[in-house]
Amino acid sequence: MIRLAIDGESRFSVDDRELQREGPSYTIETVRSLMGDYPGVRFIYLIGADNVADLSGWQESDELKSLIDFAVFTRADTREEKMSDFPLIRRRIDISSTEIRERLAKGHSVRYFLPPFVQDYITTHRLYRSSLSNDQVQA
Repeated sequence: MIRLAIDGESRFSVDDRELQREGPSYTIETVRSLMGDYPGVRFIYLIGADNVADLSGWQESDELKSLIDFAVFTRADTREEKMSDFPLIRRRIDISSTEIRERLAKGHSVRYFLPPFVQDYITTHRLYRSSLSNDQVQA
């Protein structure tokens, strides 16, 4: 779906190293691998405000914080004083992947939330659907 979403956008690329790794995939392993491929580059990890509280529980979180910079995507309801350790990126449109999946599971429209090719892929592959069919759920 990411490939579909960025099709034609030369400034983006897809890296599937985490999908190729067997077993659990930890961000610290991905960062170390990327640093090997791109020596001297300082990476910025974009994280949702809802995940910041759990960051200390990530695998080797202190090492991870020393290797990369984090920037936090805020939401309208984000308490920014809790995010003071990181640069904040305020969303212009408050849409989350969780909201999109929930809307799809309920059979609600996600028009304008996703690029049309991604929406078509999700529909074709019947992803994120609840046990009810979309015919049974009112939008």
